[in-house]
Amino acid sequence: MRTKEPGICTSRFDYEYKILKKLHDLEVEIEAVKQTLYDRVAFMAELSRDLTSFTKGATVIFDHTILNNGSRYNPSNGVFVAKGSGLYVFHLVATSRPGSNNNEQVNYLFLENNVDFYHHRSVPTVLEIAAGDQVKVIIHGSSGSPNLVGCCFHTHFSGYSLILK
Repeated sequence: MRTKEPGICTSRFDYEYKILKKLHDLEVEIEAVKQTLYDRVAFMAELSRDLTSFTKGATVIFDHTILNNGSRYNPSNGVFVAKGSGLYVFHLVATSRPGSNNNEQVNYLFLENNVDFYHHRSVPTVLEIAAGDQVKVIIHGSSGSPNLVGCCFHTHFSGYSLILK
């Protein structure tokens, strides 16, 4: 004689109900994932022309916006403002011209003295930030005759939301 486990129902109606409930739960989960993807932000902006004058503490303004999903990067002041709390990835790429005699620090990205070739450096950064937090590139200092190459993706700043909470 077989005994049924408590709470186990073997009727066809119960089986169909469980399948429909699971389908409904999956539809709800898919909609939540869609909303998360919709809420994601991404931007990429570059210098439209060479930057040849640096002021310590100044924000580098990447004025030519290539991508700005979510409109969180402001090309007039160079500031990204987080839409929501979560993990974000930022990437800074900087290039200096030959003979520019750079020795500046940009977000812990160094462009050392160079004489006869272009320096091309990049630094990725992953940050956990809160809604409304601001991220920008600030000149820490420079010496010599600094130069960051503008135009054509030589010097650009980009970022995107990885996980929003």
